[in-house]
Amino acid sequence: MNTLKVAMADPKAPWSAKITAAIAVLDRGWGKPTQAVEANVSVFDRMTDDEQRVLLAAFRALQSD
Repeated sequence: MNTLKVAMADPKAPWSAKITAAIAVLDRGWGKPTQAVEANVSVFDRMTDDEQRVLLAAFRALQSD
């Protein structure tokens, strides 16, 4: 945190470095904002391991025919 503080206060530091340091301080102090995540869950993902094994075995049997 001290390094970030020094970077923000350094008059010779470029603005991009100061802004990056300020963002890092805010992220550590306030935490990053919650981000929405969109999940695409397929029928296969909702199956149990046993159901998936049976389905895959059926696909393999069809491929070998």
